[in-house]
Amino acid sequence: MIRAAQLDEVRWDPDRWVIVDLGFAASGRKSTAVMVGDAEPDLLDFATACDRLIAVAQNSSGQPLMLVLEAPLSVCFDDKRNPIGRDFERKSGADGRVTTRYWYAGLGCGVLVAAGHMLARLSTKTQSVDIRLVEGFVSYSGGGTSDHGQDVKSLRESIRNGTVCLPKPINKRAAILESSFSAFGMDFGVPPVVIGRK
Repeated sequence: MIRAAQLDEVRWDPDRWVIVDLGFAASGRKSTAVMVGDAEPDLLDFATACDRLIAVAQNSSGQPLMLVLEAPLSVCFDDKRNPIGRDFERKSGADGRVTTRYWYAGLGCGVLVAAGHMLARLSTKTQSVDIRLVEGFVSYSGGGTSDHGQDVKSLRESIRNGTVCLPKPINKRAAILESSFSAFGMDFGVPPVVIGRK
């Protein structure tokens, strides 16, 4: 069974964690980093990453598997059901400039679709395994090419340091916060967010 982790479940134990920085590139392109526990990350194509996750889940020791996906696992809407940002997706710099990386814009939409496909595959192949979802968020890199391996390491360090929060709407006006996949029949709940830094 796949469900959102509770905040008090987010404690580092290398035997229970898998951290994934999702990519959704064409066949043969290694765009997804998968890191199991304290091991070094592997850079894989999307299909191979899905197969690897299924194998890790099926071989888990009976304790819930903690799965971090660097993708928007919750979404937020205003009272009219227009998308709005979540609080950690907006950052004010020392110079007063505001940087945003909202779930509904740009790359967020692509990795949301990838996460949906990955979780659908995982849920059909691991029904007897307890999987707890945690959203990973790595941002504010200043542009350039993403280093997927470094991103999963950053998320692992944030889990060890307890850098975790619950998502909140940026605009509190009758906001609706829900699972990214509830509209598609896969309501896993709203997971906590682990914030990595570049």
